[in-house]
Amino acid sequence: MAFNISAAIGPAIGGFLAARSYLLLFLADAAISLLTVVWWFLLLPESKPETHPGARRESIGQTFAGYGQVFRNTAFMLFLGAVMLEVFTYLN
Repeated sequence: MAFNISAAIGPAIGGFLAARSYLLLFLADAAISLLTVVWWFLLLPESKPETHPGARRESIGQTFAGYGQVFRNTAFMLFLGAVMLEVFTYLN
């Protein structure tokens, strides 16, 4: 719902700011982007599991093998394709 609201109101606010000053539009964008970064950094916990001491480091080959496991998951790939079609349709 927040995305729908921002897609409806954002261009109007951007147009209002651009009509006043492009510098104002740029500064507003910079301030909102900085606020978003700080918000994500402070409020979202780290989701990467901690490595155990003495555990072997994962090689790049093992990392790509993990991606292969995801790509072989047919249900997930169909879901991802449907979501991509929906996003492309909505944003076009």
